[in-house]
Amino acid sequence: MAVAETRSEPVAIVLERLHGVKQAGPGQWSARCPAHEDGRASLSVACGDDGRCLLFCHAGCSLETVCRAIGLEPKDLFAPEPREHMPQGGRTESRIVAVYDYRDAAGRLLFQVVRFEPKDFRQRRPDGTGGWVWNLKGVSRVPYRLPELLAADPATWVFVVEGEKDVESLIALGLVATCNPGGAGKWQDSFSETLRGRRVAVIPDGDAAGWTHAHDVARRLLGTAEMVKIVDLGRINGFQGRDVTDWTEWLDSRTAEELAGALVEMAEAAPAYQPDAETPMVRPCRWQPFPVEVLPPSCRRFAEEAAEALGVDASYIALPVLAGLGAAIGNTRRIALSRSWTAPAVVWAGIVGESGMLKSPAIKTAFAPIYKRQAEALKAHREAMDRYKADLHAHRLAMKDWERTGRKSGEEAPVEPLRPVMERFYCSDTTVEALAERLQDAPRGLLATRDELSGWLGSFGQYKQGKGRDEANWLSMFDAGPLLVDRKTGDRTTIYVPRAAVCVAGGIQPGILRRMFTAEHYESGLAARFLFAMPPRRAKQWTGREVSRLAEECLAEVYAHLWGLAPMKDEEGTARSIDLPLSSAAMPMWVDFVNAHGLETADLTGPLAAAFSKLEGYAARLALIVCLARWTENPGQLGAGPTEVDAESVEAGISIVRWAKNETRRIYAMLREDEDGQAMREILELVERRGGGITVRELQQARHYATADEAEEILQKMVTAGLGHWVSMPPGPKGGRPTKCFRLAENAPACYETSEFPKNSGVS
Repeated sequence: MAVAETRSEPVAIVLERLHGVKQAGPGQWSARCPAHEDGRASLSVACGDDGRCLLFCHAGCSLETVCRAIGLEPKDLFAPEPREHMPQGGRTESRIVAVYDYRDAAGRLLFQVVRFEPKDFRQRRPDGTGGWVWNLKGVSRVPYRLPELLAADPATWVFVVEGEKDVESLIALGLVATCNPGGAGKWQDSFSETLRGRRVAVIPDGDAAGWTHAHDVARRLLGTAEMVKIVDLGRINGFQGRDVTDWTEWLDSRTAEELAGALVEMAEAAPAYQPDAETPMVRPCRWQPFPVEVLPPSCRRFAEEAAEALGVDASYIALPVLAGLGAAIGNTRRIALSRSWTAPAVVWAGIVGESGMLKSPAIKTAFAPIYKRQAEALKAHREAMDRYKADLHAHRLAMKDWERTGRKSGEEAPVEPLRPVMERFYCSDTTVEALAERLQDAPRGLLATRDELSGWLGSFGQYKQGKGRDEANWLSMFDAGPLLVDRKTGDRTTIYVPRAAVCVAGGIQPGILRRMFTAEHYESGLAARFLFAMPPRRAKQWTGREVSRLAEECLAEVYAHLWGLAPMKDEEGTARSIDLPLSSAAMPMWVDFVNAHGLETADLTGPLAAAFSKLEGYAARLALIVCLARWTENPGQLGAGPTEVDAESVEAGISIVRWAKNETRRIYAMLREDEDGQAMREILELVERRGGGITVRELQQARHYATADEAEEILQKMVTAGLGHWVSMPPGPKGGRPTKCFRLAENAPACYETSEFPKNSGVS
């Protein structure tokens, strides 16, 4: 049941970030201090008379140190001004507005989903001492309202919705309802077992993610539930809401019995779910925002602040950051999915957008800690070279003395000083020969970054007649495999790197991507190894915002700790990666994902099938990166590093891959679209920015069509494709004729899927 909590906003924010929280009295709590390794809950928390949060560490940690450890500043402990007195442009602090209990079949509390205002969701579990731990590590996931679901009459309909609020709305009508934790895309096969033999009606939210989730749930329930149907509230004439709660509020004049009866009637009348007929709706290809909420706190904060400051989509920051973190981990750790299947933390990230979409500034912002570390290493190397030159000069003088007198007297020859090697973190010269030389001096691995990925692709075979060998070398570097390069010149004519781990990141324009990715790139699997992000174009706006110094410092600390990870040494003293297995709670989650992913990709062919096959492995790579990045943010756990990859990290990796699946479909559809297809995609994004509707005249002006007939013709093609429909707008205050307006379909596909090679790829 949802329970409203009424503590002050600053106190709620602080308690949400602490571990081992226990109520110590009215308006008073104790918790483990985050600023030191605390085993006795030495931090006192209290609510002041004016609503401020009072903090005191009995071990002596300062207020500033405690605040910094939980990502706050001392000013954040004061209660915000009332909304009517808030300065224009002020931001409202988050506060808890509802708590949803998830209980097992016996009614035992497993965890809670906490809703905040402004809208945000966090999960927490009991710590066994009356407090809370704000993660679900080691906790079994169950459907919401499981005890009530199991106790209900087996003959009644069970309504599956997307969120807890909608479940509560339906329960208030006297219906049986449930949902999964985590929202869209998080249904697990174990949840389906709780509905075995039941009649199930899935009610999707009216957006692309909602429909994707509904079809995913319905497909998984086939063969388990007695009957599965999808109830589409969007078909109800006049209803413009998003979910079932909006529907109940839209019909607030009806009684609960009338509303419940109407939903049961719709469930009875709906056709049985047929996956073959419904498959095109399962993957609507609409753009979905990157799931920043699954990133470790410091990474999430940086991605959100940087995206807001630059005015770009969060994926433009998040993907490069993940590639940078993977490079920082390098060859020190691998994730072990079985005895024979391990994967490195190598990520290839590409951000796609037209010129002027701030791709280069986004990459520079994401890699700022790496650039700074490289500059420091360069400075240290110059100083070391100065000392080396002085030592070398002294060595030469000593050698002359030894030649004159020392040799005859049997003295050992002076030892020549070693030439210092500069520590490398990234490389912009992406030719294989240059990388091989750098990698020989950087056994950890490198980040290869280019503002324009076209330069990276163009470097293939730069010094050869053909480029096949370069491509094969890059495929090996994606898996941190061996690299052998023979050169005709230089001090080292043969360079061998046993574990060449190279992460790649850069930007590229859609048209250039279409031209640069040739048939060979698809056939070899090179294209399939990229995680791409191509958010819709947005109007450039001056934000006046900057990334906070705290966000920059926290991300830099994550990098610093990852750079501090060390590999293991075998009996011969050779460095080896440390393999991290999945935890006992993570393994079932991974198995569910692999099995579901296998069913989803079974019928795919061509480039899309290749890309999806790599996305399976990406879920593991991303889980490894998230796990190690989360470890760096807990001072009490710093040391040699985690010994296994936990369930929360695996869940994060799977969530990012679910987003990547949709993004891959969008981009592969873009790569093969014809002139009309490109126009419809761009118009679709324009209409979405305008709120879902556009008139012929507005389109003519926005797209510079010569005549209204041309604008109407392309809109009619979109209607025919099922992307929208015509509506008649009433005359304005000055009168006149009704206006014809194109309205976007709520659940229509935004692109055409294909498993064929993109056009212009050279493959027929």
